[in-house]
Amino acid sequence: MAGQLAKHVDAMAAKYGVPVSHARAIFEIESSSGANKATSKAGARGPMQLMPATAKELGVNIDNPLENIEGGVKYYGKLLKRFGDPILAVAAYNAGPGNVRKAGGVPRFKETQDYVRKFTGMVGGENLMEKPKQYTGRSAKPGAPVTIDLMPPKPYDPNFDVEGETESNFASLLAKIGVGGKKKRSTKKKSPGILDGLF
Repeated sequence: MAGQLAKHVDAMAAKYGVPVSHARAIFEIESSSGANKATSKAGARGPMQLMPATAKELGVNIDNPLENIEGGVKYYGKLLKRFGDPILAVAAYNAGPGNVRKAGGVPRFKETQDYVRKFTGMVGGENLMEKPKQYTGRSAKPGAPVTIDLMPPKPYDPNFDVEGETESNFASLLAKIGVGGKKKRSTKKKSPGILDGLF
């Protein structure tokens, strides 16, 4: 079964235009290539640890291993298209796109930073925790060095302006990846979805 799942990961990577090495890395990190079938504390399930709401929006059966993998690869592909950078995309896969937008980069969660480090190590990137000064991820190809400022954790400060830094960091991030200008907000109300704004 493990071999079948691995082949399916490769097939889904080709289907959704995701680098095979990226899909394989997420598959390995999330479930030890399908060997770990446990449900996470947050409720994520299956080979690529999808949340039930995410699986529902992606239109896949979370309890079917092959559909779960397809959903995971498809989701990563959407994140990659949305953020334009494999580092930010994989950080969003772990922590959620909202947290990446709020942080203006890779969130300061230890789990997410460890996740990004494992991912880049598996696809041929540098150790991001040791070299956090450069930002070259967007143009990096699979196997090429990938670096980004991971924004090391800061001591707790009750007076820290989280919203102010978030806005500043996100504006800086958009400038770095060549996205400029403000989008007009729609006046129409709609039910928010996990995948809203990804593409």
